[in-house]
Amino acid sequence: MNDIIAIINLLTTTEKQKFIRFLDKKNKRHDTRNITLFSAIDRGEADLIRQEIGTNAFNVLKKRLMDNLIDFLANLSLEQEASLEVQLMKRILVVRKLLDNQLEKKGFKLLKRAEDMAIEVGQLTLLNEIYHTYVEYSHLPEAPDQEEIFEKLKRNTEQFMEQERLNMVYAMVKKAFSENTTKDIDLDMLVNEAFVKFGGDSSMTYTYKLLSQIAQITDIVAEMKKDYSAIDLFFVEKLELLERRGERRHPNYRVELIYHIANIYFRRRDFRKCKIYLDRLEQIIDSKSNPKHYVKYKNLEALYYNYTGSYGKALDILDPILNNNSHDDTMNPRLVVVMIELQQGNYNAARKHLFRLTHSDRWYESTIGIDWTLHKKFLEIILLIELQESTLLESRIQSLDRTYGQILKSGTTRNAYNFLRLIKKMVNKPHIVESDEFRLLVDKTIIWRPKEREDLFMMSFYAWLKAKMEKRNVYEVTLELVSDN
Repeated sequence: MNDIIAIINLLTTTEKQKFIRFLDKKNKRHDTRNITLFSAIDRGEADLIRQEIGTNAFNVLKKRLMDNLIDFLANLSLEQEASLEVQLMKRILVVRKLLDNQLEKKGFKLLKRAEDMAIEVGQLTLLNEIYHTYVEYSHLPEAPDQEEIFEKLKRNTEQFMEQERLNMVYAMVKKAFSENTTKDIDLDMLVNEAFVKFGGDSSMTYTYKLLSQIAQITDIVAEMKKDYSAIDLFFVEKLELLERRGERRHPNYRVELIYHIANIYFRRRDFRKCKIYLDRLEQIIDSKSNPKHYVKYKNLEALYYNYTGSYGKALDILDPILNNNSHDDTMNPRLVVVMIELQQGNYNAARKHLFRLTHSDRWYESTIGIDWTLHKKFLEIILLIELQESTLLESRIQSLDRTYGQILKSGTTRNAYNFLRLIKKMVNKPHIVESDEFRLLVDKTIIWRPKEREDLFMMSFYAWLKAKMEKRNVYEVTLELVSDN
């Protein structure tokens, strides 16, 4: 079941609608249940279908749905990714036919257009095909200079091999992280070792793509360890080298790289440096041509303003994002708004936004990740405490403990479990929260790491508890705790 859920989660809202039309078109009988099953899995309610039709029929139906999903994804990939390649290959075939039939002028004109297109999108494999075609017909009178063609083919082949070396370097770094989740990794040394192993000069062959991929891995590992302080930021220096060089390849990866750097500085609570890279993003990102990156950028910008004392500006940034993007693209920004409204004591506004997050916890866990899901669960519990909805609160606490208790007790999330224990205590005895007894219990229960290594969002939850204990403003206490001072 996990495989089919993971594949469905790859689809955007628009693609899911297209898939339903795809199934409807293929269905020859009216009693086929594949659309019903697809919708149920998407809502996290597949077990209802299993109970209705029985396990054997359910497994057969699920297998057919999986087959249809694979067919649909294959067609979708051809539409989205292979269309340009197909177009270029068609041009090359037409060019060969023209050149074989003495239509040299038109043939070489079309070949030059194909070359320009392939260069623009960085299609090195097809560029090789184009240059091979040039070489094959370079004896014709209308052909470009033969030596120039040879030089282009040689240069493109070298670039292709360089690209493959970079892919191997990235694979080596990724493997190192996957096999070592406890020790800090010297990225600069690791990458240089990879370049020595696979050949090439690391100082000349770094690209936005490779650096972005490495930054993404380090971001994920730091999130998993709940420690952004130990990240080797060697890719920041390499980014500046590429910027000074005026590198133009892989513009989307440039955006991703700068985003990851801004996010890492934010999670380190180095807000000054975070803002430097947010300002860079503002100069190069476009909401129309790159909507998903734009939403991520705006979400991070709002978090920056909220944690530097400008919560109103943060809400102003997120409001148009929530109104002008699809539901699935706004899950992160909406949860941020829930948190901000809670910090400001606007509980009804927070509840309104929380109610818009309608998927099941399992769906959120598989789509966005367990950390996001746990943040949502804790925010919901805090909101219910503030709204004094005791019956619903009790069931939410039991659900969180039952479903995620073992995960919360382990490793880096231990403090989150301890926080849950403290919440249970204060829910059972509300008057205890302002007592010395409870203060001592909190000091014994929450085990903090050095401040520069502590998780920013866990500190935000604790700020709420500390504010309750001291009868102070939640946002004021939050800013005190996350401040670098």
